[in-house]
Amino acid sequence: MPPEPPLANQEPALALRDEDLAELSRLAGELRRNWQRARTGHFEAAQIVDLRMFLRELADLSLRISGAALAERAHQLDTALREAVWSGKLPEPATVQQLSSQVEQLANELSRVATTGTPPAEVSVGAPVPATTAVSQPRVYLIDSDPAQAKFLAMQLGSHGFTAESFVDWEQLTQAMHRQPPAALLADIDTTGSQFGGADRVGELRRSGKLLCPVLFLSSRNDSRAKLIALRAGGVCLFLKPAVASVIAERLSELLAEQEPLPYRVMMVDDDRAFLELQGRRLESAGFEVKLVSNPLGALETAVAFDPDVFVLDLYMPEADGCELTRLIHEEPQFQNTPIMLLSGESDPTAHARVIVAGAVDVIVKPADPVRLIERVRARAMQYRQHFTRSHRPVHKDSVAGVLSMSQFTEALEARLARPRANEGALAGLVYINLGGYGEWTKRLDTTRLEQLRERVVRAVTERQQGNDLIGWDNAGRVLVCTTQPDSPQLQSIARTLAGAIAALDFSDLGPGPAALMPSVGVCRADRGPVHDLIGSAAQLAMQQMREGGGVRLQSDLVASAAPDIEEQRRWQAIISEAAREHRLFLVYQPITNLLVADRSEWSEVLLRMRDAAGQTLLPGQFLPIAAKFGLDRLLDRWVVSRALRGLDARQQDHPGTVFFVKLGTTSVVDVSFADWLALMLSKVAVRPRSCVFQFSQSILMNHFERCMVLAQAIRALGHAVAVEHFDGTDESMARVSEFRPDFVKLERGLTQQLANDMARQRRVREVVRALKDIGASVIAAYIEDAQSLGVLWQAQVELVQGNFVQQPDEVISQQPPM
Repeated sequence: MPPEPPLANQEPALALRDEDLAELSRLAGELRRNWQRARTGHFEAAQIVDLRMFLRELADLSLRISGAALAERAHQLDTALREAVWSGKLPEPATVQQLSSQVEQLANELSRVATTGTPPAEVSVGAPVPATTAVSQPRVYLIDSDPAQAKFLAMQLGSHGFTAESFVDWEQLTQAMHRQPPAALLADIDTTGSQFGGADRVGELRRSGKLLCPVLFLSSRNDSRAKLIALRAGGVCLFLKPAVASVIAERLSELLAEQEPLPYRVMMVDDDRAFLELQGRRLESAGFEVKLVSNPLGALETAVAFDPDVFVLDLYMPEADGCELTRLIHEEPQFQNTPIMLLSGESDPTAHARVIVAGAVDVIVKPADPVRLIERVRARAMQYRQHFTRSHRPVHKDSVAGVLSMSQFTEALEARLARPRANEGALAGLVYINLGGYGEWTKRLDTTRLEQLRERVVRAVTERQQGNDLIGWDNAGRVLVCTTQPDSPQLQSIARTLAGAIAALDFSDLGPGPAALMPSVGVCRADRGPVHDLIGSAAQLAMQQMREGGGVRLQSDLVASAAPDIEEQRRWQAIISEAAREHRLFLVYQPITNLLVADRSEWSEVLLRMRDAAGQTLLPGQFLPIAAKFGLDRLLDRWVVSRALRGLDARQQDHPGTVFFVKLGTTSVVDVSFADWLALMLSKVAVRPRSCVFQFSQSILMNHFERCMVLAQAIRALGHAVAVEHFDGTDESMARVSEFRPDFVKLERGLTQQLANDMARQRRVREVVRALKDIGASVIAAYIEDAQSLGVLWQAQVELVQGNFVQQPDEVISQQPPM
């Protein structure tokens, strides 16, 4: 009897070559040596960084050579090591022994595979994740030409709360999407074997209406062309392979939290009823929600209620032609940025020019090709959702509680921060209320009684609403209030008032449950974005307060600016001082990438973080202002510089092209002894010339110009470079920078955000870049969050870019290929 053929979705066993076996044997020895260096070096930061980088390299090589099992064990060891040194203290002896055992087990397994040629048993991560996975977990499909890579990534995403299913065949993927549409798709941009073939297949599925979910692309290259291809195919981002599961999981969570479940809304206006109905059916079959209007004079009223993502208008109609209707639509504030496409029966360029001048974004010649029409309508609607929805959509309120949902609150807050209106008042503070005990009520109450509970909570908040405050609510038991209260005492007062009102609510008539809700409140400033950072900071404060039994906790800079609170001052002083003594301060690194030239150097900005006694990471805005108030910023500055120099020295042993950018605060600039101290620190390390760039903020430069000049001269005399960050490009700051003559200038957020859709800002960036190049400075564009901005910056001849879209900060320096 002939052997049974393999199942269609079964992957062939990996065959190990002689060179693979030799490589595994080398890796086993190298693992033991790296561990021994870290252990005998008392787990110094440099040794830990080297060991963790080796483990990541080991996971990647093992995945390619012998499959996912060894790679997963390397990943588990890396996680255990990270947790062991998380606090900055030496690991306990028992922990060291456990790590030693894990290292030896992995090394022995590598040696065994190298000797026998038999790979370890694979962890099954294909098909759906086991049935024990919660039904509520978002389903994610992965397609990659490398089966082992897809399986490994699917397994890792499963540990982050996703139901992940991997594929190597596009037909199987298409069938799976038909049976059960995913919440998101991760696709190798080159899956079909040809360059960008995966992007082509995604584009085809988009145009056919078979793929409506967000798409995240994976690629072995990270240049601008790959990102552009991914963007054109409808991708929301591009990750460099080997992908880091935690980063992808975080991005997926953000996307799915923000994702609007409704399909794209298209409104078509045409006096030809037959043509209108034909095109409407085609668009509906492609997944659009369509509103058809045959009378142009009634279009505006219909649009207000329908709220479309894109208009498609006929150019020639008897009551009002397409150009006139375009102007009428754009005069409405609700639709001032909504894209309008015109259908025309003629191909005359003059007529098309008249349409564009009227404000339309596209002209389609009749008879319209159905596939082309669907493709172009989808592209315009997608672009509008991505770039304009949050700032321009009207605010709709929660149908039950009468306040904004969490996504609507985020949109409204972004709009208020981006375009403040005089009659609304300037936002000043964000109050984040976590309702302890709410989860228990959700288990006990039916839908009707749970809605009653929500209404009471919301009423307690809205009755104390201040004028134009924004109020948001989500079903997990969190209330957000963004208020116009101008100072810290008032913010603290309103937060305590809201917490007291919620805690006093009586729910005994609803049935048995917790005696009362226990509010834990975090308060932070809300006078500038990004919005997700603001909400994250306030949420972190609320969670910290929840561990202390509820109450109100203010952001550190609010504490510093509020009326003196001796106990609070002492508490923060103890936190920062103990963190320095107990090694709970640590550094993270964010890459700075060359946009114009293929450069193999590794440039990173060094950023300070701190963990509190409970192990929670605090961002600089949460502790640096209070550190300055108590005179501890000098200690922090010197700690960062000394650790950065030691880390740079260690890094350059194997990576001589490494360059670190290090911030200097006001205390260091005005400290006349800092230059001598820096010279002493540099004498203790062997870092290469000009490999350390010391950054002065524009505000420090403007306020302490003479001291900046003196210190910059000393830094250059020591063989290193200087930079100005947060540069806003005004005439006054340009004059100072021209006199200061820095080696680098980093543009501030206001110049680099939302570049793709702001022509005036693009012109401004080009002007600033030309002026800076005239004084010999290299330009860095920071805070880059999207691929469109990269193209604009490349055209403006910006050399260097930095931002979470390029790569997020990490404790381990990752090697990034040139863009």
